[in-house]
Amino acid sequence: MATKYKHEFTSEKGTLWKVELFDTTFAGAAIDVRSLAGGFRLSYDSESDDINQPIKASSVTFNMIIEDATMESYIYSIIDRPYGDIQLHIYKNSTIYWAGKINTALLKLEHSYFPYAIEFVAVDGLGDLTKLNFNSANWGSLGTQPTIAQLFGNILGNCSIPTIIGTTNYITTASPIYETQAPTTDDVFNKSRLYRAAFTDDNGDYKLNYHQVLTQLLTAFNCRVMLANGIWKIIDNRFYDYYTTWKEYVYNISGTQQSSSTFNNSIAYNATNRSRVFLADPVIEFDPALKYVEVKQIADFDIRVDPSLSTSFGYGTSGSALFTVRRNELLGCDMSARTYSTLKGGTNKKLRLEFTIENKGIDSKKLRWVNVIIQVSNGVTSKRLSNTYNSFTGVNSTTKNADPYLWKTPSMTEGINIPFVNGQKGKYVIEFPDLPYTDCVIEYFAISVCGDADVVRNGFLSGTTATTIFQLDTTNLVIGSEVVGFNTPSPLTAGTQLTNLFYGKATINPGHTQTPNTYTFGFYDPANTIISGDESSVSLKIDSFTYLPSGVNVDNEGYIYSSTNDDIVVEKYYAENVYFGDGFNIQNKNTLYTTNSFGTILPSVNWTIKPAYEVQNSAPLLEKLTQSILWHQYKALKRYSGTLFTTNFEPYQALIKGSEKLVFVGGEFVAELDEWSGSWAVWIYRPDAYVSGSSGNGTKASNTDITKDIYPHVDFPKLDDTIKVIDSVLGDMNGALSVFRQITGDNEKLILDYKGSDPQVFVQVTGATITATQYKENDIFLSAENGKFWKVINGSITQVFQAQAAGSGLTGSGTTNQIAYFTGASSIGSLDTTTYPSLTELSYVKGVTSAIQTQLNGKVSTIGTIDSQTKSANGLVISGTSLVAQTADASNVGMVSIGTQTFAGAKTFSNAALSSLTISSSNYNAGTGSHLNITPSITANANNAVINAVSISPTLSASTFTGVTLIDLSFGRNNPNLNIVSGNLAFMSAQTTQMVVRSASGGITMLKSKIGTVTGAATNVLDVGGDSLFSSAQATPATATARVQIVGSSATTGSALIVSNSTPTNIIRADNNQDLYLGSSGGKIGFFAVTPIVRPTTTIAGATYASPGAGTNVKTDDTFGGYTIAKVVQALINLGLLT
Repeated sequence: MATKYKHEFTSEKGTLWKVELFDTTFAGAAIDVRSLAGGFRLSYDSESDDINQPIKASSVTFNMIIEDATMESYIYSIIDRPYGDIQLHIYKNSTIYWAGKINTALLKLEHSYFPYAIEFVAVDGLGDLTKLNFNSANWGSLGTQPTIAQLFGNILGNCSIPTIIGTTNYITTASPIYETQAPTTDDVFNKSRLYRAAFTDDNGDYKLNYHQVLTQLLTAFNCRVMLANGIWKIIDNRFYDYYTTWKEYVYNISGTQQSSSTFNNSIAYNATNRSRVFLADPVIEFDPALKYVEVKQIADFDIRVDPSLSTSFGYGTSGSALFTVRRNELLGCDMSARTYSTLKGGTNKKLRLEFTIENKGIDSKKLRWVNVIIQVSNGVTSKRLSNTYNSFTGVNSTTKNADPYLWKTPSMTEGINIPFVNGQKGKYVIEFPDLPYTDCVIEYFAISVCGDADVVRNGFLSGTTATTIFQLDTTNLVIGSEVVGFNTPSPLTAGTQLTNLFYGKATINPGHTQTPNTYTFGFYDPANTIISGDESSVSLKIDSFTYLPSGVNVDNEGYIYSSTNDDIVVEKYYAENVYFGDGFNIQNKNTLYTTNSFGTILPSVNWTIKPAYEVQNSAPLLEKLTQSILWHQYKALKRYSGTLFTTNFEPYQALIKGSEKLVFVGGEFVAELDEWSGSWAVWIYRPDAYVSGSSGNGTKASNTDITKDIYPHVDFPKLDDTIKVIDSVLGDMNGALSVFRQITGDNEKLILDYKGSDPQVFVQVTGATITATQYKENDIFLSAENGKFWKVINGSITQVFQAQAAGSGLTGSGTTNQIAYFTGASSIGSLDTTTYPSLTELSYVKGVTSAIQTQLNGKVSTIGTIDSQTKSANGLVISGTSLVAQTADASNVGMVSIGTQTFAGAKTFSNAALSSLTISSSNYNAGTGSHLNITPSITANANNAVINAVSISPTLSASTFTGVTLIDLSFGRNNPNLNIVSGNLAFMSAQTTQMVVRSASGGITMLKSKIGTVTGAATNVLDVGGDSLFSSAQATPATATARVQIVGSSATTGSALIVSNSTPTNIIRADNNQDLYLGSSGGKIGFFAVTPIVRPTTTIAGATYASPGAGTNVKTDDTFGGYTIAKVVQALINLGLLT
């Protein structure tokens, strides 16, 4: 790999620049090339002009000159090369300054003769991060809980060209902030840590790309990133408040700290010697002051550090102390050894577990119970969560509780047992009571599923060594089943088998050793026992394991941090959402961590500015973010936009202009001209902004104005979804109350599919009314005893409906699309459509509001006498049940009669025939008159608009016409006249020629017609007699003695009369010895298309004199009538009479 082409130049201020076009597959010597003016252009862009926008991507444009076919051939050869093969490297005074990759598929060629320019555009790679997913396939050796600096290295290592930039000094960071548990002598990014899992979704999947992760990291610390001066710069905007003691830390590409240095990060504006000055007065603009700043911290409060870990079931037995189950064989998942948060316990500090179990293929008889073990410890003692009653032995009516769980001393008989509804699929939610210790750690966490006794019966044991159970219902019992005594202590030994069955009794082996009595026995069919391999057909998914401190519920997705300005302004600012932070009182995947002076990693709590710079209040990280953004735009933010002529300026530096500190927002650098064109924000820090003061003076943003609110989840499941779950579990009620009892059995509470604060569903086995004491709005209760359905409405449990008892409903049947009717008190039938209307026919009268016959009787039934009613503007009048027509007149619409009528309004006659309007009369020989008399009354128009008494405007298709006649005057006698009594006759069209006179076809045909006062027969196409005027500028001839006058408009170009496409003998001819005048006293005349001139005078310059030889010559200064020969000749030349 080597440089293919290079271009070197020196800028106006003496900086030596070198641009290299680098080819990763080329081997050879670099070739010097030329470029267009400017050398190269370096641009820094952002998604907006927001000074807090974290990503400052850069690109370089280089226009290289293609000199010959060899260079052109190379350019064509790299078009389809992989992205990154061709690179652009910029060196400043022999030191790497910038490097980027070129997408050769976007090259632009001029397709011109040599030489021509080609434009190369290289990018720094920040934009490419959007195409790279943040996951194990890309992060390489990145640890589970890396430092923020290591995250920066891992992300930016995918940008630019590390081998050119240099992997040792790859990143610098500068921030004045620190976590109060960490030392102030180190960089905040070296001491802060995050779990990679912070950037997973609720299911533990990595869905974000590298660009999104980088944006979140920078946003949380109020930083910007840019490639500048040969290194990646990460700058906390707050450091511009302390620019004179700027401290940078240098990291390699792995995020390992290399060194640090302190310096003044500013450069002075100098207009005196123009070493650093705006070329023209910059444009000054202002961004509005901020009223409110907000950032959302997205977190699900899940206590699992890595929710993506497997939760697969395994086959086992209940021999472990973790499992308190009814049947020995089980499928279990022990998650005790995983990492969980240390939790703050006490009043209103709870946990909530939500999980789903799905049976994908084994017999549902094997899966009867779900067993959950949750055990916490404070390091000294332990507590296990347990049902407040023993689920295996039925409901204890004296211990009913709306919250059925208690923390108890751990034992094999304690745990949570929930029926596995229908043995197919169930989602379960366990809402814990308050955590029992101030500091709690998860000691045990396991979930298992198991079977149960297939049949439970009472029977009598008659003797201490007997092997027979008497008084036993043997229905559905299976020989070979294991028999277990449920009483305490058990009357049977472990492994007792059912060996034989008789009516009312059964034989068991071995026998019992208890005193004679009636006992409860469970019978276990071997066919319903879980076996190895069943684990592959049953799945477990932990949906959430959530910590709910006071004020938080499962619907919350995190916190909202905000700061408010008391001044009367309205602008609001919303920063990018962040997936991590502090202040949760838990440690989970979203927790931000810090390292103290002893190297201990601790959850972060509070942040502030290092005291070496300033003593400030401390607060959670995102509170400080909103505080900082508000403080720096508490008043209107001033901006400069212009071109800075400068040397040695870098976009991360503070430009000091008088008392103002300018921070670069974005723009372009033209290297050869030493010009930075762009936008600078005037950075004004208000150190008193957090000190309480009177409202409105710009000094109040105290801690009381900085808030942390719960960020509510907005996508609540609808109550309809809960109803669907009830329907899927209970099936079709159909009035059968036994369905309730069959499914609920002896369980007091059936937990169905719900989330958080959404409606919960409870089933009460006994009791006519609901006896619950703890509930919330929209909770649903079902009473299995009487089929009543209850709902909490406005705080009270209200009955909504009751299932109809079986056999007490309506009887009967009907036919589709027929009307139903009662045939008896509780029976129905249908009405035959041969006699009664069908449902379809009934739909025809939908919307009728009164008796139909009455409406029909009032409708029109006769036609009245025309004009017998006062005329209506609508043309017809309804009088009673008669419809009366009217004739049209000047004021009303109506019908055409056979009498005389006057019509008002414009009329259009359209007909496909040759004549659209024909006017005919039988006799017209007495007096004067008109077949068609058009006499409009026209009022003077103030706008001098053209008003047409008669306008004929035909629309012609695209076809070719040999002739179109707009007005055809045809009479049976000679010399027809078109008589215009007064006014104008206008021939107008949309074409260039307004009046066309032709003798053959098209336009207006005038065959030897006359216009004006002429006598005798017309012998020409157009005879003009009398004083006639052709004018676009005036209405009457300006010269009374002119017979024909052509007056043009006021335009300065064009001709009053043009004769073309004709070969007449004479263009202009004066007969009868008449005078012919050409030109006027001040006008110009030109012959043979030469430029017209005014009449020559004696001042005209003479023609060049030449003598052919010897002889007597007229002297060149001899005059004739005052003119020399040379002047005469020159005048003839100028007139065009001589060439």
